[in-house]
Amino acid sequence: MLCPVSDECMFKKKFESDQNIQCKGFIRIYCRGGRHNECKRRQYLRENGEWPEENYMPNGYMARD
Repeated sequence: MLCPVSDECMFKKKFESDQNIQCKGFIRIYCRGGRHNECKRRQYLRENGEWPEENYMPNGYMARD
């Protein structure tokens, strides 16, 4: 099940073609899988009305460039 806001998500856009295996795993699980309701990026968006930094991962931690 695809996350309904994945087309707008800068984390997905930035790391989708990246070779970082951890980030690719998060995209598979949260953006394309069934855990998008648990995504900390979506939670941040709902609570603040804006997206977090693009390196803010779906689990709530920051990704390294």
